[in-house]
Parts: sequence; C-alpha cells; structure tokens
Amino acid sequence: GATFGRPQIKGVVIKNLIRKPKKPNSANRKCARVRLSNGKEVVCFIPGEGHSLQEHHVVLVQ
Repeated sequence: GATFGRPQIKGVVIKNLIRKPKKPNSANRKCARVRLSNGKEVVCFIPGEGHSLQEHHVVLVQ
C-alpha cells in the first residue's frame, strides 16, 4: 500500500484536486496530492463535507 507497512504516515499537501469518478458514479471527489515523509507522492481522498486543507499543510495519511 501507499503507507509502506505503516498504519499512518506523515505528509505535506502539494496540491488540492477535484476528481470525477468513472461511470456510473457521479460526484466531485475532493483529493490532495501529498508528498509523504519517505519521499513518495500519492493522491489522497479527503473524507467528510468541507475541509480547510491548503498547500504546505501537514497531514496524516492512512
């Protein structure tokens, strides 16, 4: 998985994204491109309604 054998891993938000799912689902999924503490870059889903994430915010990725 993306966390490389750890349950959680720290990362820094590089960019906020809005992704659209494949058919037949439809919505705008809030995502973020995150650089993890081990140097890898991953795209993470942001759960819940509304968020205050911006670039350079430190996040915990599961």
